[in-house]
Amino acid sequence: VVNTGCSSSGVALHLACESLRRGECDLALAGGAFAVMGETILVGLAQTEMLSLSGRSSAFDAEADGMVMSEGAGMVVLKPLSRALADGDAIYGVIRASGINQDGASNGITAPSGAAQQELIGDVYRRYKIDPERISYIEAHGTGTRLGDPIEANALIAAFGALTQKRHFCAVGSAKSHIGHTSSNSGVTGLISVLLSLTHRRLPGLKGFKRLNPLIDFSETPFYPAAEPSQWEPADGQPRMAALSSFGHSGTNVHL
Repeated sequence: VVNTGCSSSGVALHLACESLRRGECDLALAGGAFAVMGETILVGLAQTEMLSLSGRSSAFDAEADGMVMSEGAGMVVLKPLSRALADGDAIYGVIRASGINQDGASNGITAPSGAAQQELIGDVYRRYKIDPERISYIEAHGTGTRLGDPIEANALIAAFGALTQKRHFCAVGSAKSHIGHTSSNSGVTGLISVLLSLTHRRLPGLKGFKRLNPLIDFSETPFYPAAEPSQWEPADGQPRMAALSSFGHSGTNVHL
């Protein structure tokens, strides 16, 4: 059982990958579940003004006014690629790299550490020799808060900016704009969304997106908002690659 708040299932995915990499196991089930079993959590979030008054999760949008809490359960089966190929399994995607860190003290639940997010992303790409220019989609944590979304976007800009000068090759989206924030389940939900996008060669876009949050400037960066549903085709004949971030109010961050 992993409990790192909203990053719980993402951290579980990373721990499963690490166990497989070390040969501690040859098959893992990883994922998470979240259900609102009482009113306490919603009352608490409402009192901190974190919930959307409009009832919409407007991730990265100028009209973002807070989270929409949702419920979900998700699970994936993980195996080493060589083993999955030998066993003739249906393979929906390959996790090339993963990592976690802990950002220590922050300004509170509504203000995660952008510096820690930036450090994690850069560390994962350097350690696993991932070329960021190969990544054409980011499944962001993107909960639809006015402060949290810009912190995440600016961490991405800084992390990628240290590794590439290429512009506007990577879309940024969040499944939460469609189904809300499934809290401890949200990491695996984001992964399943990415796997479905790979399967159908289509990005779902940001539902109801109108205008980019004014605290985010993508003009001279690798990124652009996935404003509309779109075809997801490989560039230069290379396999499509996505990245996924999941952050928790515990301060534990994960990036795959």
